[in-house]
Amino acid sequence: MSRELEAPIQVAIVEYLRLALPGALVFAIPNGGLRSKREAARMVRQGVLPGVADLQILGPWEFTAFIEVKPRGRKLEPAQERFRDYCHQNMIPWACCRSIDDAYVALVSWGLKPRLVPQETRR
Repeated sequence: MSRELEAPIQVAIVEYLRLALPGALVFAIPNGGLRSKREAARMVRQGVLPGVADLQILGPWEFTAFIEVKPRGRKLEPAQERFRDYCHQNMIPWACCRSIDDAYVALVSWGLKPRLVPQETRR
């Protein structure tokens, strides 16, 4: 159920980021989803790491950041909290975003100048 709520938010954030940050790569890290135990074990052996954020931004200006997408009212899982803490301890930009507005606020807080300001933020 959570993935069903999260997917449209993530799509909107990805579309926004790709327009707002020309020249940057914005991509999903598919760690979640339902899998058999066998498939999950195979993926862990291949390098999947539970808790890694949903999205990564790579900028040609030597910038990388992570965004965890969560629907309103949903909390981070313990593995996601550990990944967040790792990022913070190592000065790697990380944000939990529940909307395009949250993504905009994260970009600005990281010192980036997004090309687009979301409608809601303009009010």
